[in-house]
Amino acid sequence: MPLVWLKCFRESGTPMDIGAIWHAFCFGVCYPEGERGEKLAQGGNETIFPFPALRRNVGAGKGKKSERLLGSRVLLRLCVVFLSASALAKSVPDHGESQTFEKPKLSHLAETLHCMESKPLVSIIIASYNNGKYLAEAIESALGQTYKDLEIIVVDDGSTDNTRELVKQYQPKIHYLYQENQGVCSARNTGIKNSKGKYLQFLDADDILLSEKLELQVNFLESNPDYAVCYSDVRYFNNFDRTKLSKGNYKFYSGDILKCLIQENFITIHAPLITRACLENTALFQTGFDSRGDWDLWLRIAYAGYKFYYMEKVLALCRWHGNNMSLNHLRATHANFWVVKSANNYISSEETKKALGIRKLLALRQWNYGKALIQSGFRIKGWREMIIAGKNLFLFYPLWLAKLLTPELIRLFLGEEISQRIVTLVKKCFRLMGHRKGVG
Repeated sequence: MPLVWLKCFRESGTPMDIGAIWHAFCFGVCYPEGERGEKLAQGGNETIFPFPALRRNVGAGKGKKSERLLGSRVLLRLCVVFLSASALAKSVPDHGESQTFEKPKLSHLAETLHCMESKPLVSIIIASYNNGKYLAEAIESALGQTYKDLEIIVVDDGSTDNTRELVKQYQPKIHYLYQENQGVCSARNTGIKNSKGKYLQFLDADDILLSEKLELQVNFLESNPDYAVCYSDVRYFNNFDRTKLSKGNYKFYSGDILKCLIQENFITIHAPLITRACLENTALFQTGFDSRGDWDLWLRIAYAGYKFYYMEKVLALCRWHGNNMSLNHLRATHANFWVVKSANNYISSEETKKALGIRKLLALRQWNYGKALIQSGFRIKGWREMIIAGKNLFLFYPLWLAKLLTPELIRLFLGEEISQRIVTLVKKCFRLMGHRKGVG
């Protein structure tokens, strides 16, 4: 109805005076019924608005209820009139020439209002493989966030347990995706491709988010657009004793963290909130080494020049149990070697590689991988990896090779017990020398 009387008002040639619009809207100027009304409805020249007067309803109700009803109608119609007038103003001819009037689409106006009022969407992506016994806690921690503009996507990576049945209990609050077993990094990529959020939050099915996490991190990233990643501190808990929370032995950094991050991964998968834009400009998770896929992604984001911010607050919990991939020593050492080897491939500048110490890190990671292979019974392959690593260390970092070989040679010729005593004695001497140097 407001569009109809605004159309008549415009066609009458009268200037669009907001005072006149408001007067007609609130005080109920209306045209009479009958022939005159029909004439106006057919495009007459009179300037009286064809709008039902609100004053007709003033005496219809009694007491405060009627006043509230009247007030609500006034406010509702005012909003519609204001939006309609804005849309009509764009279609008014500049020099008075004749022009066909087009009624604005209210659906577009509603979308505009929604975009103005809504907060950025956050997509929580939960990857799960046979973790049905922990999944409910992860979903509850996502649903319990104080920040409510979010979507929750559970990607079932070919589970054979009760994952599907458990997720059905939470639908339609969450979205469920199933794929054949391809690994956790592939499952996360599936979640990313099916998400819509401006920000992405990854969560393993056995971990937990604290309730304020998204609200605090979204507020920071919205206020500081120079940063692409905001990560928090985490605490670890044993699956059998949840009363004791332990802290990881890590140092955390903000800004350009590539040089620190290449040394070790101090950001767990569910600690950061990430902008979608930085993933679109870098890469998704690299599949094949699931236990360190998150570390590889953080390095790629940092290498692309995006800034990280460390929020000094515990906002997530990490569960330790017997099935953690990171607890498998052979797999972990292999993944550590792969991450540095991968970085050596995509970092093109030799100057950057030298500044980061990529060559030394690569040799050390390969050495440790070879040792893990030997300890796991793969002696031939293990010795081959250690020989290649030892050759590179001998050529470029001989002191590091001596540091690595000395304990091994002592253990080989003198036995485990004597070598342990010697190593302990040497450590005490170094500590004593450092203490005296500090005193002097």
